[in-house]
Amino acid sequence: MDRGQGLSEFASAGRLKSSFQEDSGSGPQLLPNFCCAEDWVPRNFPACRQAGGLSRYSRQISASCLGTISLFLLLLVLSEQKLMAASFRNRPQTAGLPGEWLSSFSASARDAGLGNASTALSGAAAPYANPAGMRDTQMGEVSFMIAPMFSGGQYQSFSLVHPVTLNRRLGVTFLRLGSGEAERTSVLGESQGSFNENNLAFLLSYSQEAWEILDLGFSVKAIRQSLAEFSATGVGADLGAQIHFFEDGLIVGAAVQNILPPKLKLKEETDQFPRFFRGGLARKGQVFGRPLLASFDLMGGGNVLRWAAGIEGQPFLSGDIPLFLRLGINHREYT
Repeated sequence: MDRGQGLSEFASAGRLKSSFQEDSGSGPQLLPNFCCAEDWVPRNFPACRQAGGLSRYSRQISASCLGTISLFLLLLVLSEQKLMAASFRNRPQTAGLPGEWLSSFSASARDAGLGNASTALSGAAAPYANPAGMRDTQMGEVSFMIAPMFSGGQYQSFSLVHPVTLNRRLGVTFLRLGSGEAERTSVLGESQGSFNENNLAFLLSYSQEAWEILDLGFSVKAIRQSLAEFSATGVGADLGAQIHFFEDGLIVGAAVQNILPPKLKLKEETDQFPRFFRGGLARKGQVFGRPLLASFDLMGGGNVLRWAAGIEGQPFLSGDIPLFLRLGINHREYT
């Protein structure tokens, strides 16, 4: 416990069992039809901004989009035989990397349902993986998730994004990973009560449109870890970017987490969070007239390399409450 990594193995072995999300702005982001409304003005139609919000544009799925979605589905099938044969559920032999819980989970039920393949996605929870993803959130959005874990542990997240101007977004994110009570013993095995571990993170994020198809974002974060009577606090920063290819419905995302690495010293040794790199693709389209999104991520830092993929569809377009079905897979689990 000197290195303060008690929960990293806990986080790697844990599985998100249940989640809840308030998502008020995810609807328009999935639809391939772009409308010019007062509360949602797409940047890929400059004329639409000038028109004052009454024009409507639509585009049909192309053969290339169908090819991409078919390739993605094929990847999910082959991953059972290829990718997972080498790395699926391969548990680390150490306690993991410092701060690994800030890269191995997600900050929303939607991202978790897509296997944590969220580098190229948008929404209130975007700062967890890529702060640039806030820019494509056209209205204020809130996301909240609770994930119970084994032995009384719990993972919680709360995210809020608010549009400051047409092209700028400001967001705050709170994250917590806590363990249950564990028995504390002496060197002779005598019981001395109990203890627990808590990890907290606060992120203040900003994003804006740097160019017509390019979004940039950054997060400043404060991290606190406490283990029994020991505690430490560190400060760090993340950077991210997204490129939107509107004709193809393709989004490319990239992020560097811990570009300014936090440092924590619980007792004798100082843990420095390693830089963690994320790259991802997301493709929006339609199949049989229904919106469909596919995403894929590669992530790595230190001696860790991970992959994740997810697909999201909306089978029913009618009704006041939108219903989305999601399937995800990554190096550790199905979702």
